[in-house]
Amino acid sequence: YLGAPRFLVFFFFFLGKVLAKKWSFNEALYFDKKKLSIIYPHLQQADFVYCDMIRLAPYASCSIAGFHLDIDDLLSSRYMKFSYMGGVGFGFGEKVFPVYLRKSLLPLLRKVSSIIFKIEAKLMFAREAYWTDLARTASLVSPLECSVLEAKVEKSIQNIPMALPSTGVRWEVGNASNRRLLGVFIGSIDIPGNYLSLKKYVESTTSGNNEFDLSVVGKASSENIEKLSAQGVDYLGYVDSLSGVIISADFIFCPIYGGTGIKTKVVEALSYGIPIATTEDGLSGLDISRDLVFVFNLSDGSLSEFVDNYRAYCSAASVQSRIDYFNSNFEESVVQGKWLSIFQQY
Repeated sequence: YLGAPRFLVFFFFFLGKVLAKKWSFNEALYFDKKKLSIIYPHLQQADFVYCDMIRLAPYASCSIAGFHLDIDDLLSSRYMKFSYMGGVGFGFGEKVFPVYLRKSLLPLLRKVSSIIFKIEAKLMFAREAYWTDLARTASLVSPLECSVLEAKVEKSIQNIPMALPSTGVRWEVGNASNRRLLGVFIGSIDIPGNYLSLKKYVESTTSGNNEFDLSVVGKASSENIEKLSAQGVDYLGYVDSLSGVIISADFIFCPIYGGTGIKTKVVEALSYGIPIATTEDGLSGLDISRDLVFVFNLSDGSLSEFVDNYRAYCSAASVQSRIDYFNSNFEESVVQGKWLSIFQQY
């Protein structure tokens, strides 16, 4: 693994590459001439070189056979979104700094980091096109992002998402006519992104207008449980059978805000066929019909529409369509076939 080099080395390349507008921060941070000298002989002998994201492309470009660039997500889009969200202010800062420093430091830190993210987004926009053109083959997780990048370069980009095993467990609709609906949120609230997502939901229900009960699965510190305590929200922590919790619920709740690329928790939910309520960010990168997934915004009260129209997402045809979408895009044999098509070009 090629970790970040010493600070002074980074500072040198920051001045020499970033300020000259040739490299992105990512490339400057990860490049080290000493490490390149170590792996250079291997790059010269290799028949196939896999490059993990733009930050390592300066190494992979030394390959004689050419290299495959796995861009993963478009970092230019991700960083631009971060800049609009206030940089480190979107949930991370409040975890890093002690309480007595937050009010004084966070506003400044948000402003500075927002500027840095915006600069990096613009640099990365150019570097994504540059390295994709130079690579022999390239891939992105999302088919939608493939279309965006293909409009900037002169080659076809393969859509290769994460491969996920099918659970083989099919969700069946229960009798929710005489009770409140039960949603499931999957993810540790000790992770800033999950914490912020659930915090937004809890804050929207402070007046007691929550439309359903919610079970939260995943690691949760007592401190965060106390902060996010709300009527109708039950923190289960780790569970013995995640599948058991999912098939006993009425829907998966994914109030995702921020980030780019395909969200694994949404894809995993699709494999069960269970109804899903999520945000526009939760559907990022997925070209799935909106008739199969409910999209909400906590600020406009649209969650009540989901509760009112819940049955529309529970038909046997809808359940099977969600499973079919998962199988045709994320099932292991499908993803392996896409990788085989890449290998055959070397």
